[in-house]
Amino acid sequence: MERIDAHIHFDSEHPAYAEQLAEWNMKFLNTIGGVEHPEWRARRAEPYARLAAAYPERFGWVTSFDLPRFGDPEYAERCIAGLEADFARGAVGCKIWKSFGLGFRDPEGRHVLVDHPILEPILSFLERSGKTLLIHIADPIGGWQPLGPENLTSNFYRKHPDKYAYGNPAFPAHEALIASRDRIVERHPKLRVVGAHLGSLEFDASELARRFERYPNFAVDTSGLARALALGLQDRGLVRRICIEFQDRLLFGSDQHAHPQDAESAEARAKAMSSIREGHAAAFAYYESDGRVKLREHEVQGLGLPEPVLRKLYVENARRWYPGL
Repeated sequence: MERIDAHIHFDSEHPAYAEQLAEWNMKFLNTIGGVEHPEWRARRAEPYARLAAAYPERFGWVTSFDLPRFGDPEYAERCIAGLEADFARGAVGCKIWKSFGLGFRDPEGRHVLVDHPILEPILSFLERSGKTLLIHIADPIGGWQPLGPENLTSNFYRKHPDKYAYGNPAFPAHEALIASRDRIVERHPKLRVVGAHLGSLEFDASELARRFERYPNFAVDTSGLARALALGLQDRGLVRRICIEFQDRLLFGSDQHAHPQDAESAEARAKAMSSIREGHAAAFAYYESDGRVKLREHEVQGLGLPEPVLRKLYVENARRWYPGL
């Protein structure tokens, strides 16, 4: 079966990788990550744009824009010009990174949420242009919960206490971040919005379903095994029912990061691709199998989705929600 990974970060231009994707009958949609510094966007965009131009059957890409510069009256105009240039180079969407809400602050020290007025001209431009907005909003819910065995992200936050929001009034509530995203979806009904990482609602499939019911212009990608695991630990019948009922709103993604260098040996290239394949295989098993499957350190019951639903998950929805992909 053909598959599209609609959320990945892969920037090597060695032709062996495109050949491997052809063997797998697979296409990668590269998405730009954080753009905390202006030069980062261009540095990350360049290999993605070149890959999509050289191997359009195997690579596509989603661009982004720089963080706001308050007091700069030309900020939005420059961002729009940059987006227009990237769309002319083949970008099929624009990504907003979680810096909005989790890190970036205005001159008064307040967190800038994704529905801040300074971004409104950019969002309106995307809506008029018919381009897709990919939003990564919020970290996993565990960042707002006590650490312990029930928290799937405890180890991460023990290693990165500066990112741990629980009990820290300096962070917005998880619900506030989700609400800021929802307001964008509602205010721009003709804007296609894809919520990265199951819309950061992976911990409650019913909440995700409510967004699907409320917003016909909203879809999500499944990127990340940790997010799939959060689904797998919920009621299997409920999750499966939602996946089937809203089968037009789910795009497969892995959120894998791979930055192999062109000068690597064939052995190193094979190792890099093997790692990606292992991540894909675990996710595919969860969506396809009726039996028990392993997601990270847990065993869960596979969803066993019907083949027509899998075709939408793996291919058709990516092409529908990212026209030109």
